Amino acid sequence: MTLIAVRLKNDLVDDFVGEISARLQATKKGWILVEGDSNFNISEKYLWTVRESDNTLVHIATNQTPEEEKNAVITQLTLQNLSLSNDISDLKKLTTAQTLQSLQDAKDKSEQKEVITGLTKEILELKNNVTTETK
Repeated sequence: MTLIAVRLKNDLVDDFVGEISARLQATKKGWILVEGDSNFNISEKYLWTVRESDNTLVHIATNQTPEEEKNAVITQLTLQNLSLSNDISDLKKLTTAQTLQSLQDAKDKSEQKEVITGLTKEILELKNNVTTETK
């Protein structure tokens, strides 16, 4: 674990010292001893602060360490993936139901055609019988 000492100004890292002199510097007023982060660098010190609850070096925008940010993104992506999987499953169920309904509709239509054909034949037979009897 690498320790650094940081000084905050308006909740932003204003200055820091590395591991060698961190413990000594942290004894001075306004300095805080924190675990270093490999992502922290002096040119972007204005992006960082110290989270009061656990004295951890964090990005000011998220109040999270880079590792916590990465885990949050992974969690969010996993939840989105699960949601998409559920949506796909629902779409498959709907597609299956629609296909079964289409097959039933086609069967019903075929049966209706058979009934109509049968009734038409009966009407023609009755017509022929009536025509034959009247002659």
